[in-house]
Amino acid sequence: MGTSGWDIREMKVRDLPWVAPLLAELGYPVGLAELEQRFCKLDAASAISFVAERDGNIGGWIHLTRRDTLLGTSRAEIVGLMVKADARGQGVGKALVAAGLKWSRAKGIARVRVTSNLKRTDSHPFYKNLGFTLTKESAVYDLPV
Repeated sequence: MGTSGWDIREMKVRDLPWVAPLLAELGYPVGLAELEQRFCKLDAASAISFVAERDGNIGGWIHLTRRDTLLGTSRAEIVGLMVKADARGQGVGKALVAAGLKWSRAKGIARVRVTSNLKRTDSHPFYKNLGFTLTKESAVYDLPV
């Protein structure tokens, strides 16, 4: 067990029934079949997901991806970090981020970025307390193709 009392390990397909409700809890509902398709498409060379597990229950998860661009050096991005409401305040998020940082360093990546919706005001102090620095604010635009 980690210092949070939760085991942090790489996510497996068998964890997805626990992950789907977490997605729904934060406003990203998805069916289990669709989630499994998404998970199986991930490239293990450039992405990783970890779960926090205790007593057979998943209390949270994190997903990171490597981002290589012409604009700067490689970075890892925390694409998703979700902790069950009843597991918050127990160090789950901090332990998951620590696993992501360790993965990033092992990949030779020296910078990790996270974006957080302005509406998720409770997450902003969390990231600042972990040492993340607000470097910019931006608008996000989508275009269906």
